[in-house]
Amino acid sequence: SSAASDVYKRQEWKHGGRDQEIFNTISNGVPNTRMIAFGTNFPEGEEDLWKLIAFLKSNRAECS
Repeated sequence: SSAASDVYKRQEWKHGGRDQEIFNTISNGVPNTRMIAFGTNFPEGEEDLWKLIAFLKSNRAECS
């Protein structure tokens, strides 16, 4: 396998990779890290957040 595919195999979502878990991480942040809570402070509120999650997942290799 290529080096690039090996990198993708090692990636994982640290705070859960399900859509709702990603939503919660972005909305609530991660205590004691640099990941601040964004809530739903996007121009179209939650709708934009769900679009962002779809974008993140469509442009990344499968994560565990």
